[in-house]
Amino acid sequence: MARILLLTAVAAMGLALAQAHCPNLCSGHGVCRAHQRCTCYPTWMGADCSLRQCPFSLAWNDLAHGDDDAHHYAECSNAGICDRKTGECKCNDGYEGDACRRLACPEGCSGHGTCETTAELGAASSIGDFFESTGAVVDKGIIQGKNTYAHWDAKKTQSCKCDPGWTGINCASRVCPYGNDPLTTESDDGLTEVHEVQAVIVGPNDDDKNPTTEDTIADRGYWSLTFTDNFGKEWTTRPIRQPGNLTLSDKDSKDTTQHEVKAALMSLPNHVIDNVEVNYEIVGTEPADYTRYLITFTSAATQGNQHKLKCNFKGCDTDGCQPRLTGLKGTGAKCVVIESTNYRTDVSTSDASTASLAKHGSGENTQCSNRGLCDGETGLCNCFDGFTGEACSIQTILV
Repeated sequence: MARILLLTAVAAMGLALAQAHCPNLCSGHGVCRAHQRCTCYPTWMGADCSLRQCPFSLAWNDLAHGDDDAHHYAECSNAGICDRKTGECKCNDGYEGDACRRLACPEGCSGHGTCETTAELGAASSIGDFFESTGAVVDKGIIQGKNTYAHWDAKKTQSCKCDPGWTGINCASRVCPYGNDPLTTESDDGLTEVHEVQAVIVGPNDDDKNPTTEDTIADRGYWSLTFTDNFGKEWTTRPIRQPGNLTLSDKDSKDTTQHEVKAALMSLPNHVIDNVEVNYEIVGTEPADYTRYLITFTSAATQGNQHKLKCNFKGCDTDGCQPRLTGLKGTGAKCVVIESTNYRTDVSTSDASTASLAKHGSGENTQCSNRGLCDGETGLCNCFDGFTGEACSIQTILV
């Protein structure tokens, strides 16, 4: 009997020793292996697997192993301290994200902008519009990544993209009204300042492709123009009728003349375009003739170099579209905006002559017209003595 009790005690001691083989039984977060060592489950660490591991991301700084061989994965991106109890990174000032993987935008862009990565900001850039003969926009390589910033920090570095009317590194300052300096009347080359002129070409006006004299006005497609003001806000006109291939006797009553385009631009709210001149003519020869509108910005609020107009010709004819329009009808029908300095567009052989008619505005287009100081808190100009107006663009005394 004593022998049986002895064997039982020895077995119990052996079992106890086996259970105590690894520290704390690996805390329930690992497997006990040879040599009394724990193999921890993912996201756990330590001799007894009791400590949490924090997320990894590309390091902001580390030891380089050679040329272009750095910024390897590191816990908390080497920009924070790991809390071993919770498994969460406590990021250093200026960093954010689960692994401190991103630079934080200053003051969260003050509620007047969005915090975007360098990759996002780069993808939104553009070098001009190119069109195929079908009217489709040609990809300039940006979407394909040819011109996109894609280095190690592409999705880590961030900056503020301010809402229209706001500026500054943290989007905390208001933008003041823009105007033309009243004391300067000549451009840099010594010539008299000129207004901005942009050309809009719509077509082709082909009997086999677009509305003809037999078509009713209701059969035509529609297009619109989008104007970007000095604050960066976009304004889109109401739908404009598609020009038709009409006889000269019908043009004044049925065609989409300069008056319709001018009315559409000047009806934009908030007086973003107080005045504009529009000229209209048919260019090219049948069956590939186009309607050309020369748009001259003449109002005080649109002096100097302006943003390029956007022509919306593909249409948006579903619920929720604003404005809702059918787009241009006909095979290959398109609309292209041409400036003085313009990238080649597949429109017509009249491109070169049209580009020569377009002009960049040579006057100043600066906040407070260089004749006052902008108050970033109110968005109002404090004009110097002798100048007045919303943008200090009116001279009141001779100097």
